[in-house]
Amino acid sequence: MAPEWLERGSAELRLIEPFYDGEEVLVLAERGEDGLIAVTAEREDGTVCARGTASIRDASLHAPAPHRLPEHPRPAMERRAAPSRDNVIPGELLGTVVEPLDLSGWRPYAERLLQYSNEILARNFRMGPWIHTASEIDNWGIAREGDEISARGRIHDRFDRKGHEFVVLDVTLVEGDRLIQTVRHTAIYKPRMIDAQRL
Repeated sequence: MAPEWLERGSAELRLIEPFYDGEEVLVLAERGEDGLIAVTAEREDGTVCARGTASIRDASLHAPAPHRLPEHPRPAMERRAAPSRDNVIPGELLGTVVEPLDLSGWRPYAERLLQYSNEILARNFRMGPWIHTASEIDNWGIAREGDEISARGRIHDRFDRKGHEFVVLDVTLVEGDRLIQTVRHTAIYKPRMIDAQRL
């Protein structure tokens, strides 16, 4: 992974359909004339299950870093509420997750950083089955093994679509006084009910 992308790269990811254990995955990447890399991941039958793009900001533009979200107390695990229309409120801060960056497992660096956005949702709400659907990522600095990462979040939006209940989070990852990453993270926190008689 290019160091330039870790310091000033951006990516957008949309998860369309799941892959299942044992399936062959074909990943295709194409660089456009503007330097944007478009990526698709598809099944053997050609079904596209994920799409994404990646790019690197021009270093000469000196893009201003976004506002850092403040730290906020997190509910005790046993006191987390199940997410609902009543408590998934746009503008509300989420409790901060603070953990050292652990790169010893199988997850690559970029995936481990993105996992903080999943964890901040799961540690603020008592989640049932839920689905990560999309992320917009901007990198601002490189974190290293053992760095203590402060993951701070705020609810950006909540909406319903096709019977699913969605939440959109804004997440900032901070190490000391350095901004590492900002993410706009979208998930279905309550999938639509499926009629059991149709299964």
